[in-house]
Amino acid sequence: TPIATTTVARLSTAVGVCNTTSGTSRAAAVGYKNIASGDHYSSAIGVCNVASARGTTASGYANTASGAYASALGHLNRACCTSSVSVGYNNTSSHCYSQVFGNSNTSSGLNSTAIGFCNIAATLNSVVMGRSNFTGTGIAAVSIGILNNQTGGTYTAGTGVIGSVPAAANAGCSSTAVGVKNTSSGVCSASFGYCNVA
Repeated sequence: TPIATTTVARLSTAVGVCNTTSGTSRAAAVGYKNIASGDHYSSAIGVCNVASARGTTASGYANTASGAYASALGHLNRACCTSSVSVGYNNTSSHCYSQVFGNSNTSSGLNSTAIGFCNIAATLNSVVMGRSNFTGTGIAAVSIGILNNQTGGTYTAGTGVIGSVPAAANAGCSSTAVGVKNTSSGVCSASFGYCNVA
């Protein structure tokens, strides 16, 4: 039975338990303890989601979409800037037009992309994909595979086991690192394969 549901915004809908719509108009909050407070077409669906900016969508469990037209879908995801997207589990897209997909990824550069597990795309137009890949300060750097542009993490080739805690090493601007444990630190440098340095 729907209870304790509050609808404040014009032409808005709140359905379920303890949901709130408080934006200017056309917000929707459906499920349990969701908040759709963004102006015009914000929606929060599921459990404990927050859609707090214009045109945002937060769906699943405890997701937050706080940038205009941002989307956070899944579990504990955060989309914090204009048109950012965060999908999966415990991901953060914190710059405008950035996107993250997977588990525990961070995309903090403008137009950056992080896909996989524990990757960080920290610079403008950077792309990381795989497991524990980084860009550091390298603008428009590309890092794809396992443990590329990192320091501190260990890798056992025979078993594929990753040890210690990987941290970002600085990639070069417009550099590329593809494979396992490669580092491309020079401008426009490229490393491919296993344990190469450029």
